[in-house]
Amino acid sequence: MQSMNTPYENSHVYRFQEVADKIETLITDGSILPGERLPAERKLAIRLQVSRSSVREALRILVQKGFIEIRRGVTGGAFVKTTSFKRHSESLESLLQFNRLSLDQIAEFRNQIESGVTILAAAKANSDDLRMLNSRLERVRSLLARGRAGIDQFIEADKAVHLCIANIAGNPLFAQALKATMGLKRYFFRFHDLAPSLMEKNFQDLSAIVRAVENRQPQAAARITREHISRFNELNA
Repeated sequence: MQSMNTPYENSHVYRFQEVADKIETLITDGSILPGERLPAERKLAIRLQVSRSSVREALRILVQKGFIEIRRGVTGGAFVKTTSFKRHSESLESLLQFNRLSLDQIAEFRNQIESGVTILAAAKANSDDLRMLNSRLERVRSLLARGRAGIDQFIEADKAVHLCIANIAGNPLFAQALKATMGLKRYFFRFHDLAPSLMEKNFQDLSAIVRAVENRQPQAAARITREHISRFNELNA
């Protein structure tokens, strides 16, 4: 059956969808942060060179998708929802959990994400970042003395070091992707069988990664990270 839409209507639909995509990109790449207010409709229309009606329709789409909320009143407007990153992280985790990905595919994904993230962290880390990172590493060290009795806490402390490095990299997309990977129980299942000697080796790897980040040695940090993850992946072979 032939569409009854006029060229104008098709153009209008395309335009406000394009506007919604552009605003969504500004949110996901961190140009507009959770909790911040978007520019007024008039300013957005000028900035994006579209009509205000297209902006209005685009905002409705983003409300439906959960990226923004509209607040009324003098101090109201369109605000980026603080829950949007959490919700989309959960969506990514669901994708990884239920998309029948092989362990090799998950391992490859983690290796690429973490080695790249470590390079960024080694270039960007400031003194506060390094204090936080060393605090996370110290938590891992303190759990070594408990051996197998503290394996669950050891695993969580290990993950916290990796996530801290991802946060230092400064891109929330990397951090959320890594967090989703860390939530894969079938991938981390065999980690619970680590012998004390392998727990010690794991800590040594983490220490070497942290020292490379601290000394601003991005390539060394990436290399050690890849070797560390490869050793871990062998547990799932």
